[in-house]
Amino acid sequence: MFCAGKALGLSQNASLFEINENRIKRNGACRLHNKQPHLQNPMNKAIEAALFLHLLGVAVWIGGMVFAHFCLRPALGDLTPQLRLPLWEAVFSRFFNWVAGAVLVILITGGFLLMQFGGGHAVWSLHAMAGLGIVMMLIFGHIRFGVFPRIRRAVQAQNWPDGARAVATVRRLVVINLVLGVVTIGTAVLSRGL
Repeated sequence: MFCAGKALGLSQNASLFEINENRIKRNGACRLHNKQPHLQNPMNKAIEAALFLHLLGVAVWIGGMVFAHFCLRPALGDLTPQLRLPLWEAVFSRFFNWVAGAVLVILITGGFLLMQFGGGHAVWSLHAMAGLGIVMMLIFGHIRFGVFPRIRRAVQAQNWPDGARAVATVRRLVVINLVLGVVTIGTAVLSRGL
């Protein structure tokens, strides 16, 4: 019986976990079917913890982008640039710290999970998720270290047209990252064998 897949609610032919199936069977480390929980493989706990942290990081990042783009941006539309741009600068300065933490967690846990499920020999969907995630991280890096400083300088100099152009650039890049994030999540779901 494929224990890890059942513990995570996956079908028995779930491709993400096929590579690790034999290791799990050999170790007899399935909480649902093992009569002796003290014999559980510590690596399975590490995989569960990494997956939890990975998904938490994704939720923070994608959820924050959804909030900023679909809720905050329209609500700020009625404000003058003199009020709107300093608010964006304050929101971004806080949000980007959360995203940086989430990116770090996603990168570390994603690398760990990829290695646990075959590394270079992992199924194509894991490589696709990793590739899309790296592209998203690069876009975030450009937003944080390339575009955001322009917003900060524009607010300090009260150069509202330059600040508005920089915020528009962030908006376009966030939309790209949202699309990539949805595609990545879709890849994860479709790779489960559903």
